[in-house]
Amino acid sequence: MFCARPLSLVLLAAAIGCGEDQEAPLGNPNPTPTLAPIPGGGTAGGAINGAFTLFLIDSTDRPVEGAQIRVEVGNTTLEGTTNAAGRADFEVAKGPVAVHAFKANYAYSSALGLGSRALTLELEDTGSTAAIGTVTGTVSGWDLLPALEQNKARVAVVSALGDDLAAVPQDPRPGTVTANDPEGSDSNVCLLGLPPFPRQRDYGLKLEVRAQALFVLGGSFSFAESPPVTLTHVGIRTALDVQEGQSRSGHDVALTHALDQPLEVMSSAPRPVGFDEGMATFALQLGDAGPFAPLAVSPLNGGRGTSRGPTLDRDFAEASYLAALTYTSTTMVDGEPSRTVSMIGRGRERSYTFSTLMDAPGIPTKVGRGVRSNNVAGAGLYSISLRAPGGPVLWNVAIVGTPEVTLPGVPSGLVDPVRGPLVVEVTAADLGDATLLDAKFRKLTSKIRASASARARLSF
Repeated sequence: MFCARPLSLVLLAAAIGCGEDQEAPLGNPNPTPTLAPIPGGGTAGGAINGAFTLFLIDSTDRPVEGAQIRVEVGNTTLEGTTNAAGRADFEVAKGPVAVHAFKANYAYSSALGLGSRALTLELEDTGSTAAIGTVTGTVSGWDLLPALEQNKARVAVVSALGDDLAAVPQDPRPGTVTANDPEGSDSNVCLLGLPPFPRQRDYGLKLEVRAQALFVLGGSFSFAESPPVTLTHVGIRTALDVQEGQSRSGHDVALTHALDQPLEVMSSAPRPVGFDEGMATFALQLGDAGPFAPLAVSPLNGGRGTSRGPTLDRDFAEASYLAALTYTSTTMVDGEPSRTVSMIGRGRERSYTFSTLMDAPGIPTKVGRGVRSNNVAGAGLYSISLRAPGGPVLWNVAIVGTPEVTLPGVPSGLVDPVRGPLVVEVTAADLGDATLLDAKFRKLTSKIRASASARARLSF
């Protein structure tokens, strides 16, 4: 099973040429669908039959006004601008269509192979400053963790979950900044142990105000072990009250579930030529369109990666497992790998095998250049992201439902030419259950690695 949002649900019906009909006015023998933007993105209105409507939203589901739109139907190109409702309408006899959208301070976005009457597309904001608040509370459930030992403490790390949240630097916990450790321990990290370890049950977390949940990972910590942190339990809190520039107390979170379910991802195909040995990424998705909770990143061993997750019951009853294979190019661009290729599985199964890996040899090296992208069997969707090394995303592209497709260059005037090579991130998914993935998957590995880095910054 595979899933996604917004370029997932957005393309769900598109890939099969239809969408979920909206309620129409009574008494009309040939009703026109009542169209409205779909939170998080999606398709609606059945197949294209004379008209196509696009809604643009930002990450908070607010309309994006004044975006430039280009719709390509065969050899015909239509252009428009979104209104105050984030809407643009076009006369289109039938699909599929290719849609391109751009506005300053947002990533350029494209969706190819769409067949649905209406599309809601989320634009990735690259120019605004995140609104930050603070929550504080107490971590409970410590008795579930491994027993205390003289040189081993219990540890808990609280983090925020949400769609494309910015990485927010944490304040150091009072008393942990010393001459030998000028950074101290992050205030969202709790240590509980025998002397000389502290007994910290309270935490503080700086986060974006649009965060959707709190996620706590717990386990044991020891200076004598490598790695020093072993995670064994998790918990979640979904009721949040985050206010910009304010600190809100009472956000208690409990460790509730053991990480006792074995997870596995495998490849039965050789790794791509010119790429590293590969990494396995594991996470949870909270509901069909909910945020992602990172679990682990581990190197592949013989094309196989393993980890552990919680039982999907109680607070995680609506969650799904995520497992991904990621290969990174050995060619560097300004210190970064020039290309990343991933395949991702989602569902309640605990094991995923990918029999084919994506091969897209024609990915562009700079914005403005048209390319060919050759799909392979088993890869029903490509999600492609391009950015300058160390910079924000410049172009997000989704390609669905075709064995071979030409990816056009960015229309002139929509994006300034970029000099030099770009970093390219490509993701593929199967359409076996008619669901798709979205751009959020591309960021899972970096988020999980950032979480691992934060867990390593422990002192007392």
